[in-house]
Amino acid sequence: MTAGPPPGEWAPPTDVDGIHAATGTGHDLVLRREGPVAVLTLNRAEKRNALTGEMSWGLARVLRALSEDPSVRACVITGAPPAFCAGGDVGTFPVSGGAQAPPYRPARAEIYPPVAIRDAPFPVIAAVNGVAAGAGFALALACDLAIADPGARFGALQVRRGLVADWGLTWLLVRAVGRGRALELLWSGDWVDAPGARALGLVNRVSASGTTLDEALCWAAELAAGPSAAMTLMKRAAHRAVEMSLEEALETDSLMQARAFGTADAAEGARAFMEKRSPQFNQEKGDT
Repeated sequence: MTAGPPPGEWAPPTDVDGIHAATGTGHDLVLRREGPVAVLTLNRAEKRNALTGEMSWGLARVLRALSEDPSVRACVITGAPPAFCAGGDVGTFPVSGGAQAPPYRPARAEIYPPVAIRDAPFPVIAAVNGVAAGAGFALALACDLAIADPGARFGALQVRRGLVADWGLTWLLVRAVGRGRALELLWSGDWVDAPGARALGLVNRVSASGTTLDEALCWAAELAAGPSAAMTLMKRAAHRAVEMSLEEALETDSLMQARAFGTADAAEGARAFMEKRSPQFNQEKGDT
């Protein structure tokens, strides 16, 4: 239930220096850098980082700006403690029901963070340090990888208000756990704890208590040291694979591999193998 602000309202600048200025301390979205890793923090702790339309739209634009910066090779998204993201801010929702229901508005893909995360050329990790509900659940699922605190909880709660899951949550859940389990979660509105989320494949790892962000940053740094070109191409192939036949996937693999063979990272990998040493990848960006 979050949407972008109309033209003329707040918009983060598209240049990276301006992004830092517009998302610094005191803003609802905080961006900082840890070397090649960008860290984006939802910063409304008093509202459990509930999303306004402005935040949603801003997060998508920041991610797209970072995607144009070749020095960014991984990204971590987290929430200001004690929550990851409680979903959309119900205080900003339009009045619904009967004659006062808001009119239908076509979805604009460019304002939704899950689309910007999918399109980002680098790995995006969700550091789920607390509640992830509704749109917050979708945000965690949209990330390429996720690590959760033992106390984190996940819930598709929209059904409790007589609404449907939005922000692409149905699409994401079906692909993560299959149609039957997805419908169970969507229809029940039940919470899933961190171990349960790990068992279902909703997250990759469960951290030690209180160390979720630190562990995510270490993971991101490891990924940032990898061959960027090949990793970008594999991310593209992985996202396309869920919509393809096996024959189409094989053709995509061949195309991506041909591109990867032409990169400096591939040449360095071959040299390192022959010289029996660890490769020193130059972090060349892959074609998208």
